[in-house]
Amino acid sequence: MKTKTLNRLDVDDITYNRMWATKAAFGVVGPDAAGCLVTTDFPIFRADNTRLLPAYMRLLFSTRNFQQQASLLAVGTTERRRLKEPDFLKIRVTLPSVHEQRRMIALIAAVDTAVTSLRAEIRAVVDVAQRIADAAFSFAASTGHLSSVGAVTSKVQNGVMYKRGAAEGGWPVTRIETMSTGRINLLRTGRAGFTDANAKNFVLAEGDILFSNKNSLDRVGATAFVRAGDLPLINGDNILQLRADGVKPTYLFVLLRSRQMRDAIRRVTRPAVNQASVNAGQVRALPVPVIDEQHQERIGEQYMAALNLVERVESEMTALRSFRSTLLSSLLSQSISVTDSYDSRQEQGMETVS
Repeated sequence: MKTKTLNRLDVDDITYNRMWATKAAFGVVGPDAAGCLVTTDFPIFRADNTRLLPAYMRLLFSTRNFQQQASLLAVGTTERRRLKEPDFLKIRVTLPSVHEQRRMIALIAAVDTAVTSLRAEIRAVVDVAQRIADAAFSFAASTGHLSSVGAVTSKVQNGVMYKRGAAEGGWPVTRIETMSTGRINLLRTGRAGFTDANAKNFVLAEGDILFSNKNSLDRVGATAFVRAGDLPLINGDNILQLRADGVKPTYLFVLLRSRQMRDAIRRVTRPAVNQASVNAGQVRALPVPVIDEQHQERIGEQYMAALNLVERVESEMTALRSFRSTLLSSLLSQSISVTDSYDSRQEQGMETVS
């Protein structure tokens, strides 16, 4: 490193990145970062524990009010506007008593624990779904007959090319970002003014499978299943539209999600500096094992049930995060307060807010 001076971080130090203060780059040092060294672009502060608890400062860093003040005080003409230390110290914050801070920290920590539990549940269900897909491929390979993607589809087609940017009217258009852990994220679609009148050949239908054929090497072959609630929807470029024919759509989707199939996809993927790719012909030639319809349907139901559970838990986690934000804002504005009895109730595993 060219810098001549480095500073050592200790637990509970308060620091921020002067160049990225407008990006909410503030933090309180935890045990994982203790002992690390930082340049002078990371000024270090220590809290007066008789007035301010570091964990409370961490809560303040996450609020929009604090982040907006920091952004307004940052100076410079480039994107990396700097927040100088005297200006950081000018930021106004709500400062209740240390006892109140401790109660607020504990209450928000309880919500954070619940969020962490939900995140762990999501990881566990995702792992189960992957095991279902891998086991399904192995079972089909050992009991069924070998076919190809082209033989069990009526369509393997790239999406419509369009100019990126906002457009009035029209239906949503898929992008790489639209494909989220096997499902369609309608919040991450594009717009190009398309409807079935001017993009007829690229209109998606329930049961279609999206297949990312131009992406980073580890993302080529990512898939998403189109459900009725996702429609109407147009398929955009760099994503193949697969339509099952001769097998259950959910069964083909499960096979494509298996590690065995992803390995096969990777073997035919053409790497590049910025973007790897496979073409429609290579995807059609991919081998797939086919079993009887009864087993296909059962496998598809099991896998989709796991994905649906992931979606429900993610929705619950989103709601809980929103609640956390509202709760913290209400506590800081003192529109709600933690009662004095919280301390004793917390010891008994109970919580109360008035």
